[in-house]
Amino acid sequence: MDRDPIVDELRSAAEELRAVAQVTRATPPELDPALRMAEEATRSAADVQPTVAIVGTRAGRLRVIEAIAGAALLGAAPSKGGWRITFVRHAVVFDSVAHSRNARRIVRFSQHEPDRSDLFEKRLEQARGDRAKALGGLEERKKRLSEAREKERAARETAGRSPSAEEAEDTTLVHAKSVRPGAMQPPPWWAIWLWIARLFAALLRPKAPPLPAAPAPDEETGRKEVRREERRRLAEALRQEARAAHDRGAALEREIAEDDAVERADRTIERLTAEQAKYAQERREEFLAHLARLGDDIVELKIEYPTLHLPEGMTLLDIPTPQTEESRRAASGAVQRDVHGFVVLEDASRPMPPALVSFIEELARMVPRLFTLPETAEGAVIGERLRAVRADGAHLAARAAAMRLRACLPALRTARDEADATHRKRLATLEGQRLPDPTEFRARQVERVKATIEQGVDDALKSADALLRRDLGALRAQWTESVAACESRSALVALAADLDRGIASGIAQTLEGTTARIDEELRQVTQSIEMLALDELRANYPLARRLGSDLLPPLAVDWSHAQQAVGVAPAPLGAATVAFEKKRVTIGLGGAAVGAAIGTAILPGIGSAIGAVVGVFAGFLPRSDALRKDCLARVDSCVGDAQTRALGLLAARRADLTRVLHETLDAGLAGAFERHEEAISRIQEVERRAIATERETLAALDEARTTLTRNEVRLERM
Repeated sequence: MDRDPIVDELRSAAEELRAVAQVTRATPPELDPALRMAEEATRSAADVQPTVAIVGTRAGRLRVIEAIAGAALLGAAPSKGGWRITFVRHAVVFDSVAHSRNARRIVRFSQHEPDRSDLFEKRLEQARGDRAKALGGLEERKKRLSEAREKERAARETAGRSPSAEEAEDTTLVHAKSVRPGAMQPPPWWAIWLWIARLFAALLRPKAPPLPAAPAPDEETGRKEVRREERRRLAEALRQEARAAHDRGAALEREIAEDDAVERADRTIERLTAEQAKYAQERREEFLAHLARLGDDIVELKIEYPTLHLPEGMTLLDIPTPQTEESRRAASGAVQRDVHGFVVLEDASRPMPPALVSFIEELARMVPRLFTLPETAEGAVIGERLRAVRADGAHLAARAAAMRLRACLPALRTARDEADATHRKRLATLEGQRLPDPTEFRARQVERVKATIEQGVDDALKSADALLRRDLGALRAQWTESVAACESRSALVALAADLDRGIASGIAQTLEGTTARIDEELRQVTQSIEMLALDELRANYPLARRLGSDLLPPLAVDWSHAQQAVGVAPAPLGAATVAFEKKRVTIGLGGAAVGAAIGTAILPGIGSAIGAVVGVFAGFLPRSDALRKDCLARVDSCVGDAQTRALGLLAARRADLTRVLHETLDAGLAGAFERHEEAISRIQEVERRAIATERETLAALDEARTTLTRNEVRLERM
């Protein structure tokens, strides 16, 4: 038988739509029943058992199903606005399964009233077995009787043909006489039977009493006597065998005549058959009464019944016209789940109700409309039409499955579009959240915080400038106050030695405090940069969440050169006192000479000496105020010079500080990436695979769009 092209088309369409559903991962609820129906319709050498819905007015459906089944199976309609669908299927036994509303209970007839048909069948089978056994025994005995009669006949014929003692002179004449010219040749077993007869004759022959001594006859006379005795005994053995065969046959005839086992088995089978027929009638009446007693809450009823005209392997579905949205959903669900086609019942005398017309149009969009029947059609006519549908069940199932699949296309298209949007969004998210390349990330982060580093260094130097000015100003005020407090030259000279040492150590300590302040400021800048870097790391690399706050190594800045350069200032006050004393001697000697000249002019001799002394103390010698001023000037100059040099050196270190911070950040990031290099590589590989998967899924979804368009045309053609 040639394959139906629609079956191959349906198989291809079902496979492609199943693949689309797997890609979208959002299977519409109506797709699975459609795929199952398509699989059933396309299964190799499948005997599709179609389900046909009967649609029409209630009176028409009741009459048609009763005509097909031969009994009123539907019974009374549910009251109080109830709604029920009924499946009718041909079966040998009676059974029904009723489902209540919301599946609260299930009523099965065979559970409430167990079927005893199997018991009758077992007993009938046993009775038939007994009859067959009895009949077999009877045939065996008849066969044995026939064999016994045959043996008796053969023995009698053999005994009748045996010669008397006077008719032959030796045993060879027995066979020669029995086989006369022109007579029928004895059968092959005759020689065996003759040998057996002679053996029995020899065994049964009584011992002859010893004969009295007589004169020895001659040799020929003795041989004749022996042969005559042998023939006599053989004939007697054959007669005895014939009598034994006759007795056995008579016994078998009596056994056959007395055996009534077959008759008794026939009577048992007849009785069980009558009881089975009576039970079947009673159970049928009980089953119909059970269907009539079903409550109004039953929404689905499945009936198995030995129908008159419904083909075996075919199911009828009675669907009332739904009046509510709930009943319409239930009807549509039943049709999509089970029905392969529907038949419309019409009454030519009146038009169909509008609700029924609307329901028929809805069904025509889901399954094929087979034909239209008048409500008055005879059961035999309906059965003939249904048998034609049953014979073409595979083609009908393929058409129904094609319609079901076509009805799923809008939902599949929506699911495809939603899946496409979801995966595109997911791909964008994955690509946006990819782990950046560590080398590029490091360079980008260093460049990103460049302004922050420079600003931090500038702020640190600005703070150090203010601190240095403040501390040196405090030292200047302290030293100026110490110099101003000295009232004599000797006190200034003594203070100068102490201040020279104090000024050097004070400036060094001030610069050390300033560098410490810069270090602290830079550490704060480093911590701020570290927090920014950690935030970026944790935001871009999941494994970085395990990093602590020790991302960057400790900041190391060498200030020794700057401190030495600033501390190399000469001792200011010691030089001032030396210069003051030197100036004082020079001025004193000059004043004496002037005084002597003046004294000589007044009074030569003594006047010269007195003038010289007076010249020395006449006010021309430098006073301690001049030394104090000189010391104060030198303190100001020394502090100012140290401040200028320190600020200059700090400003010159700006580039170095910026470079150190950049290198510290880069080294910290490099260390973090080195510690997590393997894990980051694994995550990047996972990201690459995930992105590749999303791109493959999007490609499959693009292909699914083409598949849906192609199958829409294909299913419409089917």
